[in-house]
Order: sequence, then structure tokens, then C-alpha cells
Amino acid sequence: MAVAGVGASLKDVHGAIVVAKLDPKGTAYSSGMIHQGDEILRVDKEYTEGLTPTQVMGLLQGEAGSLVRIKYKRKGLDMSTTLTREVGNEHELHEHHALKHHRQELSSEDQKADWAAHHINHGVHQINQHAHHAEEPA
Repeated sequence: MAVAGVGASLKDVHGAIVVAKLDPKGTAYSSGMIHQGDEILRVDKEYTEGLTPTQVMGLLQGEAGSLVRIKYKRKGLDMSTTLTREVGNEHELHEHHALKHHRQELSSEDQKADWAAHHINHGVHQINQHAHHAEEPA
């Protein structure tokens, strides 16, 4: 089993487990859901209170391709997301190949709609990348 994660480094800030850095190839970054400075409250069913960043990193890690549910706090708001654990940038490769294969099975009209949805998703991804860069300290 390859150990995989979501591409987030953590640190302790006054007893809270906080996202210190995001790897641009990780699902935490590419999903646009997790941001630098978010406080990790729970990983799957395990609360992070009293844990070290290393222990929480251990909770975030697991078998490549498995899902992990993360509850976090940003600017006073509790939020949650489910991410796929990965070793590298599999999400980019899987999405590209799945879309290519999927398009070959669609009717002409459905292909157009699928093409539009893909480009909208790409635009959202670009916006999320821009938002991550705008949040990074200079």
C-alpha cells in the first residue's frame, strides 16, 4: 500500500492545528476547498483537539485513492469537505483520461454539453488557483 495524503503541511498555532502550506499538486489545493490558515477540527471521525500536527498528518494519510473527510474552520465558519488521498497529481491524469474516454460514448449534443461543463470546471479551477495565490503573503 502506498501512503498517500492530500498535500497539506500542518503546524500548531496556540494549540490549534492549522494548514501551514499546500502542495499545488495535492487535492487540498486543487479542490480549492482547503486554504492556508484553515484550522483542522476533525479528520474522518477523529477530533484534532489535543493532537500534534504530526498525529493529524497521520490521520490525513492513508491508501492512495481512498477518501478522507475533513472538518475545518475558516474565519469563524465551520466547513467540511471530502478529498481523495493521492501520492502525486493523479487527479489531473484521471480526470483527463476519464473525460477523453467518456466523450467517445456521448452523442454529438451531449458532447457539446460535456465540453462546456469541462471548460466551466477548468475556469473554476483557474479561479481557485488565483484565489490561493492572492491569499499567500507577499
